[in-house]
Amino acid sequence: MRKKAFLAVAMMIATLALIFFGFAWGFASGKKNVFPAAIISKFEEQDFSKSAEKSELPENFSEISAQCRQASFPISDQFGNNHDPVYLPGVKGSEYNNYLIISGVDGVRQLYGANSLSNNPNNWKLVNENLKISEDYELDDGIMVNGIYYIFENGNIYEVDVPLENSSGKWNVVGHFPKELDDIGVYYDGSILHIFGEYGEYSGGYDGARLAYATSDLTFKNWNIVSTNILDPNTKPESNWGVGDPSLIVLGGRVIMITDIEGPGDPYRIALWESDGFGRNFNFAGILAAPAPGNAGYNNYRVQDGDFAVSADGQIYMFANWMDTDGNPGHKLPLFSEGWTRVVGGYHCAIDVRVAAGP
Repeated sequence: MRKKAFLAVAMMIATLALIFFGFAWGFASGKKNVFPAAIISKFEEQDFSKSAEKSELPENFSEISAQCRQASFPISDQFGNNHDPVYLPGVKGSEYNNYLIISGVDGVRQLYGANSLSNNPNNWKLVNENLKISEDYELDDGIMVNGIYYIFENGNIYEVDVPLENSSGKWNVVGHFPKELDDIGVYYDGSILHIFGEYGEYSGGYDGARLAYATSDLTFKNWNIVSTNILDPNTKPESNWGVGDPSLIVLGGRVIMITDIEGPGDPYRIALWESDGFGRNFNFAGILAAPAPGNAGYNNYRVQDGDFAVSADGQIYMFANWMDTDGNPGHKLPLFSEGWTRVVGGYHCAIDVRVAAGP
């Protein structure tokens, strides 16, 4: 679906360019994951509760609190059309402890490594500017199990059993997942593989009408589509949101998910959802990251393709792509020579799943 979205955008590109600095936003300290003071001082704040969506957001019955701080600059701006980041940890023999695979077009991807997981772009080093995995436009998600990496895209599951910096051209298809689920998010709990993906056509854009949920084991042969409506973004008759590109973690016994949402006149932003457990429906918990229209930043048009990552000490990060359309003051980048740019940047997030005690 992202490929169609990119082609549509490419046809609309006008004479614009990319700026050299970003705009930073929103944070209120969470109870479980508190930002270090050194990180806080580098950001400004924006209250997403006051953002003006044209489509009415789903009702928020969640009692969790969550906010993220965006880094001021992207991981890199040299490649232009960066999107759909996939986070993976290092394995024995890896050069780095943390990796990001960032897609471009025509199967071209960049691999970045960092020893300390961070949203600070200075921590990330370019390892390979043409990591060969498949010819797909994007990659949905990835996991590492017992030193083996698995990448999921377009119904195929790719595998490699070497460190990522040595993996280019060595990935093989080892299984498949149901193609009824598109743009999936993946979670492995040690015995069951859980996938969530776009399901049903969305009339307003390139996402799904809702999310479906399926399970398997690591043979990738015993798939069970448990629900075709595990998450519905349109709980109000007048709303018209599309949803997709999920990523999830388990926190405090709850399943926490981020997704893209888009609506007519509402470019992509990242929504937060939570559930009592796998197989239980998800509740809307707010907007975690949104575009900053009118600001001189990398993210003034849309924010999408979020991917969660959790550090060894429990700090939560999110990586997403930002799209800029104002070209102020800007510079030309590959593929977006007419001015529009997409780059990937990081967020440091605080999510508190504890529910306050009743009277």
